[in-house]
Amino acid sequence: MISETFINLGALSIILFIVGIVLLILEMLRPGFGAFGITGIVILLIDIVISARSLIGGLILGAAISIVVTAMFIIVLVCFSKGKFPKILTNDSEPEQIEQLVPAVGSIGFTVTPLRPAGCAVFDGIRYNVVSNGVFVPEGDRVRVAVTEGNRIVVVQI
Repeated sequence: MISETFINLGALSIILFIVGIVLLILEMLRPGFGAFGITGIVILLIDIVISARSLIGGLILGAAISIVVTAMFIIVLVCFSKGKFPKILTNDSEPEQIEQLVPAVGSIGFTVTPLRPAGCAVFDGIRYNVVSNGVFVPEGDRVRVAVTEGNRIVVVQI
C-alpha cells in the first residue's frame, strides 16, 4: 500500500512537491510576510489532493510531506544556531560606518527653542536636542558644545 502510493506519483505531483518545498525553504531562509510559506503549504496540500487515490493514500502522502518539512526545519534551525549559513542569507554583513550623530565638542550653533535646561539647537544646519549646563538660555542665542556623552549634548551660552 505505501510503496504503491509513492510509485504511482505523476510528473505533475513531483513538480508540485518540488515547488512547494522550494517555497518553504525560501520562507525559512528569508522570513518575511509569509507569502512564500503559505503558498508552499497550499501547493503541497494541492499536491496531496491531486496525488491521493484514496483517503489512506492522502494521509500517507501528508505524513511523508510533514516528515520532510519537519526535517528541513530542524536542519535550518541547527545550521542557523551554529552559524553555518553564508552571510548573504543571514544578513550578518559588517556594519557600515555611521556618521557621528552629535556635533563635535567646540562646535558653535544657536538655539531654536529656549533651553530650560533642555531644548533644541542647530549646529551646521542640523537640529539637535541639547541640554544647557543648568542655566536658562533664551531662543536664538549662540551656544557652544561643551561635552557630549553618548547622544547627550551639553552646551554653554557664549
